[in-house]
Amino acid sequence: MHLHRCLSLIIVLMTGNTASALEAETIDRISGRLDAYHAGHDSSDSPELRVVYFHAAGTPPQKEYEARLHRILTDIQAFYSSEMERLGFAGKSLPLELRNGDLVVHRVQGREPINAYSNDTVTSKKIIADTRSHLASTIDVERDFILFICGLCSQLENGSYAFNSPYFGMPGLSPRGGMCFAADCEMQDTLHYSDEESRFVYREHLGKFDKTLGAFNRLYIGGIAHELGHGLGLPHTKEYPWQKPRIGTALMGSGNHTWREELFGKKGSFLTLSSGMRLLSHPLFTRSNRDRFVKVKASASSLRFQAGKQAKLNVSGRLNATPQAYAVLVDTDPEGNSDYNTNTWVGEVSEKGDFTVPIYHLQNGTNELRITALHMNGSTTRINRMPFQVNDGHPLSLNELNHQWAFEQAELAYMDDRMEDLQQLVEKATLEGDSSRLGPLQHLSELATGQPEPKSLTESEETSAYLSDVRWREATVGWGQPARNHYFTTQQVRDGVCLMPGGKFH
Repeated sequence: MHLHRCLSLIIVLMTGNTASALEAETIDRISGRLDAYHAGHDSSDSPELRVVYFHAAGTPPQKEYEARLHRILTDIQAFYSSEMERLGFAGKSLPLELRNGDLVVHRVQGREPINAYSNDTVTSKKIIADTRSHLASTIDVERDFILFICGLCSQLENGSYAFNSPYFGMPGLSPRGGMCFAADCEMQDTLHYSDEESRFVYREHLGKFDKTLGAFNRLYIGGIAHELGHGLGLPHTKEYPWQKPRIGTALMGSGNHTWREELFGKKGSFLTLSSGMRLLSHPLFTRSNRDRFVKVKASASSLRFQAGKQAKLNVSGRLNATPQAYAVLVDTDPEGNSDYNTNTWVGEVSEKGDFTVPIYHLQNGTNELRITALHMNGSTTRINRMPFQVNDGHPLSLNELNHQWAFEQAELAYMDDRMEDLQQLVEKATLEGDSSRLGPLQHLSELATGQPEPKSLTESEETSAYLSDVRWREATVGWGQPARNHYFTTQQVRDGVCLMPGGKFH
């Protein structure tokens, strides 16, 4: 327990005069469960963030790169540490690979000249391949957590700079490993944060820019912190509307643009609670490899969408997870702007697997709701994703969300040949008198128990009929096999039925 923390340190989610708090005792309980899970792990092989410096053939590394990177990475390390403490996770820090107190930088020279590289995945694959070749005995690109710093920058005759570097992270690799890419330049240094007099002109993949040297450094070093977040498994997430004027901009939103703005009396960047929750179980922050490489699974045995007294929406349910889950994240992602405007909401998962996640803000229009389980070993599992409509800040139809969930579970039960589970869903809908949900579920149930012979239009006296009920002379599809009122089951997928070329029925 972090008893030294003031009891008033509560993560408060304010909206108008209504507040919901993830209280200190909840944070301590989650931290305690994770500490117990990882207790006793041999720390001699604890992972550390490893830095690889890549430069092109015929081009030396940028000047003083080792000293500059030490200052940059220790500044980023300080940010992550202070933000985890602010969130209530004291003592959780980003471990750097050090030797005698200095940052260890592994240098790799590429096989091609600088003009062969750019901001794309082709370049990142070249960098990974050269690292695998040059540092095979030192760096494991499949299992290490690596920040690739790319010294692919050149000064042009007019004094401006040109960057030919990838600048992105790969969040899907954690906790087995992780990697991200960022650019380096001889003028990139925390010592220049406050330089608002010198000009810096540069060209990158987004265009040509003319900034103060300080603004350039805050943006690009903030970019390293942001991409490193992706390398640690953090997706994009935006600050809540009420957080912007209070504490600034979420790092994993557009916080690279506000990095260290607090030096000028402005609101800078911060880690959201959802990002902190993800990092809490990350192998770098637990300093543990327990179950890091095991296969994980999670599913929801129940899920319910309801309106709350204060919240716009409550998402509750029960998880079955291996390894055990400690938290659930619910994304609400409005259509457009990629996923940068996603808000993420946090809920604790009890020892039994129960959770409730309150949502206090929704943007009008089409949204996607995504539910993710956080496992004790640092893994995550996507439980569900579904579209929903928001009008006047409220879900347009909670029934529709519940219907979608029930029908998805029925589909999975049918496809996995779990007919008892399917029948239970039908019975539940019947008991609840939910006719709108009952119809589709009954249809699946009827498919599971057999179907009547299709009708012949030439022999029928009826004036109308559903195409799905009539006998066809010929049916051709370009994928799989023609099917009548039918779902391919999981077993059929295993047997290769879904991979067969199109056929014909007469």
